[in-house]
Amino acid sequence: MSRIEDLITEVSKRVADKRYYYSQNRENEFATDCSDLIIKSLKAIGVDTFGATYTGNMITELMRSNEFDCFQFKTYAMKRGDILVKHTSANKGHTVLYIGDNMILHAKGKDFGLVCERYYANNYQYILRFKEGTNVTNLITIRKGSKSIEVGFLQMFLNKYSKERLDVDCDFGPKTEQAVKNFQLNYNLQVDGICGVNTWSKAYSIMARG
Repeated sequence: MSRIEDLITEVSKRVADKRYYYSQNRENEFATDCSDLIIKSLKAIGVDTFGATYTGNMITELMRSNEFDCFQFKTYAMKRGDILVKHTSANKGHTVLYIGDNMILHAKGKDFGLVCERYYANNYQYILRFKEGTNVTNLITIRKGSKSIEVGFLQMFLNKYSKERLDVDCDFGPKTEQAVKNFQLNYNLQVDGICGVNTWSKAYSIMARG
């Protein structure tokens, strides 16, 4: 799947899970508000959200990842996977995910909870959109036992950016598996030692920042 579809799938999963409920206090893992729903879903698919904590700083923090473009909001410009943002003051703002076909996913409020419903005008100001070309799904998934040039590339990356000391032998052995687990743990990814889309995506976002 693409990054867009990954995000839609993750947000949809949370909206459908009745354990999640709306709360600005975020008192536990299932308490969420509109911005928290999007931020935690982005983290879950491997996007570095930096210091993003609420609607007011989402744009500045997410733009640091080099994975997004930001546009002034226009209804006719909306595309599937767009994050729509409105922020007028410290306590007034809203964030939704547009999923196409005039539908949105969002944490609507205490009286409504987390919902999927038809888009409605809400004075949005900006659109955050994944950049074209950030899809890394063409990279193969590699794991313990894999032997390929992609493994060598991964080993070089881990040596440079994670301070590992791996032999660049293109052979995904136990030491490479442990290095991948260390990397995943450090960046709040699923710790399985497998380099798939989310792990590749995080690696590429780090390289993009130099």
